[in-house]
Amino acid sequence: MKNNRWTRSLVLAASVAALGASAVLYAQPGGGGGGGAGGAGGGEAPRQPGQPGGRGRGGEPANLEGAMKVMGSALKALKASAGDASKKEEALQAVGQLQRGCLASKGIKPDKLRGTDLAKAQDDYRRDQIKLMTMALELETLILDGKTKEASAAVEKIADFRDSSHDKYEEKKPPAGGQDPKPGR
Repeated sequence: MKNNRWTRSLVLAASVAALGASAVLYAQPGGGGGGGAGGAGGGEAPRQPGQPGGRGRGGEPANLEGAMKVMGSALKALKASAGDASKKEEALQAVGQLQRGCLASKGIKPDKLRGTDLAKAQDDYRRDQIKLMTMALELETLILDGKTKEASAAVEKIADFRDSSHDKYEEKKPPAGGQDPKPGR
């Protein structure tokens, strides 16, 4: 039991390190982002993190909204592919996209979170992004192992985690028409 837990921790740490290294290499000028020496492609100047816009250097999300859109798109693709063994490559691409979005969002400190203690909320947010990355890495292993039923359940667990995290961190906005569409929150 201890050996299995140690092995799992080692594999998880190696996966996170490899994902981080690939994201750094991808974002380097001339890296995987396409676009030649500039790395940003299309002659567009790269956006800095936190600036409006969807993509930054190397095609990576430049802000939290962009990272969340990447993860949302990946989750939608995973719902359609994780449970189908014939769509293994699609599922692996989507889980990689989810992991890249998670890595990008983990590195961005949101400046608007629900609660009175912003620093604590930012720390909690980062911990939740680490938890999400762990879930995404475990999902990737399930897909690789051909465990489609378990992979589908893991995708639903990630979707539930997303929903509860949004409820936890998003500032409440007054609903249109004055009625709360989600009573009891």
